[in-house]
Amino acid sequence: MPFACLISFIPLGALIYGVIGGIQTSQGQDFKYWLIGDWVRGTLTGA
Repeated sequence: MPFACLISFIPLGALIYGVIGGIQTSQGQDFKYWLIGDWVRGTLTGA
């Protein structure tokens, strides 16, 4: 049961992380996601 409660908080954490990223980018700062940021940047720039 405790594991199921922890799993249910994942979407809430993703929403909060997205809002933080939106605020940082609106202030002109660079933002990348923790695990996939470098991979996506390399894919988009062709590196």
